[in-house]
Amino acid sequence: MTLDLDEHGRSKPPLDGNEWETLTGFLDYQRATFAWKSANLTAAQLSHRLPPSNMTLAGLMKHLAYVEDDWFGRWLHDEPRREPWASVDWEAEPDWEWESARADTPAEARILAHLDNTPTSSAALTRGTDKSS
Repeated sequence: MTLDLDEHGRSKPPLDGNEWETLTGFLDYQRATFAWKSANLTAAQLSHRLPPSNMTLAGLMKHLAYVEDDWFGRWLHDEPRREPWASVDWEAEPDWEWESARADTPAEARILAHLDNTPTSSAALTRGTDKSS
């Protein structure tokens, strides 16, 4: 299967796929877009707060990693939370992923969010799932 890549190395999501192919295609496209847009940012740039909120790009990156891992791992595959999420006291620190991201290096954040050019994709996260719908 040959991927149709755009000028930024993103695979184009299918416009005529089934529901599953469309969902995972668009997730992969959005992940690749975030990777492209944040590829050369420094730790200071990733941890810079974006007023009027305390949001940072590093926090957004970690939050997206958490949401994707939680939905695909916990809810789709009924797996326990993996690290680093498993050891977090979510009751005491409900915004842990946002707050802790300021201490992460850009490489750590990119690896966690699958933005580090590894072959991880939505397809890899959805192994063993019925994709016929």
